[in-house]
Amino acid sequence: EVKSGYGLDHETELKMLRVARALGRQRPVTIVTSFLGAHSAPKDVDADVYIDEICLPALEAAHTEGLLDAVDGFCEGIAFNPAQIARVFDKAKALGLPIKLHAEQLSNLGGAVLAAKYGALSVDHVEYATEADVKKLAKAGCVAVLLPGAFYTLHEDHPPP
Repeated sequence: EVKSGYGLDHETELKMLRVARALGRQRPVTIVTSFLGAHSAPKDVDADVYIDEICLPALEAAHTEGLLDAVDGFCEGIAFNPAQIARVFDKAKALGLPIKLHAEQLSNLGGAVLAAKYGALSVDHVEYATEADVKKLAKAGCVAVLLPGAFYTLHEDHPPP
């Protein structure tokens, strides 16, 4: 899987996904792509403005070009809140794209519940998910993806439930 999310502007997000698709055509491996435009906003741009003016238009353009297999987001205090992620997921669902989410890595903002509500394929991190969150994810058929590399690199001490 190749994810965008580090471009922070419309054209760079698309470029990353175009390169991923090109690699899939040139190499004997299956490459799937996820639009992770809602990963981080530039420091000088309001998160809501970034979602409206960069993320959503880039998502639609990437879909139009056939560059996407899924849409991902990062719901965390250092990234985007549940309402902002919901706007991205609403667009993804309208385009018929499956969703994934990075959530509850550093705190619990309700991202796991949001992922369950939208029928996400998976939720990454989940260190701060509660037992109730886990039950909602299981009921929704959502896979929890544990990322021990991130956990240990950040010197976290709050293990997933």
